[in-house]
Amino acid sequence: VPAPVSSTEHTVLPVPAGAMSEPTVAIDPHNPRRMAVAANPYLAPARIQISVSEDGGRNWSAGMTVVPPGEKKSYDPQLGYAADGSLLVTGGASSDTRNGCQRASKIFIAVLRGNQFSYHVLATASAGALLDRPTLLATPDRQQLPLVAWPASPGPGAGCRLPRARAPPRVGPPPPPPVLLPRG
Repeated sequence: VPAPVSSTEHTVLPVPAGAMSEPTVAIDPHNPRRMAVAANPYLAPARIQISVSEDGGRNWSAGMTVVPPGEKKSYDPQLGYAADGSLLVTGGASSDTRNGCQRASKIFIAVLRGNQFSYHVLATASAGALLDRPTLLATPDRQQLPLVAWPASPGPGAGCRLPRARAPPRVGPPPPPPVLLPRG
């Protein structure tokens, strides 16, 4: 019987008393010492928080909030690394601050270079629809762009009722390609 794997716990995204949801992690396939973690803290309004490490997880940056300009909240984080080493963060966003309501929801991708985010809106919900739970596929292949897929729940009030209506997932066009810098 193999020995159990030991682990070290770190509090990476400190928030006031409460819980976190929807955690995700990514490791740069070109540099495994670079990694990021994200989650939704139960704060009002909800927002994606991330922290990054450049030394294999020994030290972590202060938490950074990811909310596209003009929006009040963000949710459902997914992480990946672009071929140029930029951190990719995708999620849903809305200007509706009520819990459980994402009217006029959007799916976005944010690119972190250095300490600066650039945001690209991939889709905006039609009236009465809800866009959420995007999934990010970022490959280390320099010839491919990241893909983002998400479900769209139709119907009046879909953004404010539970359970959500079932709908097939949609796949959005990739964002404009980022300016790729040679890795040195």
